[in-house]
Amino acid sequence: MNLTKNQYDYVILDTPPVGVVTDALLLKEHIAGYVMIVREKVTTHGDIEKAVQTFKLADTKVLGFLKVGCSLQDRKKYKGRNYGYYKYY
Repeated sequence: MNLTKNQYDYVILDTPPVGVVTDALLLKEHIAGYVMIVREKVTTHGDIEKAVQTFKLADTKVLGFLKVGCSLQDRKKYKGRNYGYYKYY
């Protein structure tokens, strides 16, 4: 890992979902933290809670979340103007 650390600022590894298998947790000693990918209208709050609890139990960091599958058509409109508000559920 040191060779890679000297050559690159960031290395992103795509791993299986933590909610399905815990293989990704084996990397915890070699990485700065995890970024969770959350798919709109697919990933539930329960899925997120379970994954966050798994990370806490493994004593690892969640660096953030990346929301994918968003649609610009789902934005709310107010008086004919679009103020960039999004639907939350």
